[in-house]
Amino acid sequence: MRLLLIAVFSLSMLLQSCGSASSEESTTQSSKQEEAKKNTDSIKIGQVLAQARIEPEEKISKLASPVAGIVVKIHKKENDQVQAQEVLVELDHQIEAAKKAQAESKLATKQAKVKIYDFEAEEFRLKLKNKEKELSRLINLLKNGSETQQHIDDVETELQVLRASVKKSEANSEMAKSEFIEIRNEVELAKRQFDQRYLKAPGSGQLISMNAVAGASIDTQSPFAEFVPKGKTIARAEVDELFATQIKTGQHVIIRSVGTDEELTTGTVYYTAPTLSKKSLFSEKAGDQEDRRVREVRIELAQQDKLLINSRVECVIKIQ
Repeated sequence: MRLLLIAVFSLSMLLQSCGSASSEESTTQSSKQEEAKKNTDSIKIGQVLAQARIEPEEKISKLASPVAGIVVKIHKKENDQVQAQEVLVELDHQIEAAKKAQAESKLATKQAKVKIYDFEAEEFRLKLKNKEKELSRLINLLKNGSETQQHIDDVETELQVLRASVKKSEANSEMAKSEFIEIRNEVELAKRQFDQRYLKAPGSGQLISMNAVAGASIDTQSPFAEFVPKGKTIARAEVDELFATQIKTGQHVIIRSVGTDEELTTGTVYYTAPTLSKKSLFSEKAGDQEDRRVREVRIELAQQDKLLINSRVECVIKIQ
């Protein structure tokens, strides 16, 4: 019996010792995790590395023609600086030029007719005024017996004819004016169609590519050039969602070559996207599956002429 009690006591002490060891091991592991978390947090708040691409702030525009046609002249080439509404490419326009000239000729003819009808109406109004005075004198002479009724009747008839002529001339003038407006609209349409044969810059900036070739055709579906609007050059970066909340506007950024410590320039964060999105800058394919999401960040560069458009760079964003 005494041996049995000793065995039970020994087993109890052994279990207590094991439980204590297990508790100590768990505490140690938890402490290590806390320490690792602190180390991770210290790295997070120091700096964040993000991949970026150099882009114009206003985005690159692919220029398309509103009409199809044959290229007869290229006025600007790749890398040229252009001003707003400056002609870039000229398409064949013989038919449009002929339609425009024909419409302008019709407009000039109709304008002349309007003037003629206006002059006629004014002439008839003057004759009508004189005839009314003549009739008034004849009526006085008739009272004195110095004029015949037949003569007065003839003058009244002439007076009615003049009144009708005035109305007719005024009606012709109004009709000619309406036709003039219609033809003027035709001229405006012909001018727009003619102007569409001259492909112009949408604003001031630079051409980074020119696909048009003299003698070749251009359609409305394919871009004939790529255009960079005048403005700031920025770095558009994507920050992993793990560090997304640590990025704020105004933070200092070092721009460097990918995979090196070579500093190209510096910059400042001026925009942070309000939401997370899929990676887009450096995905190999549009349909690539991505588990991680990113936050778009835009960085204003201190030296905007040092980096080429579409260059890939690394951004070191200083959190502290």
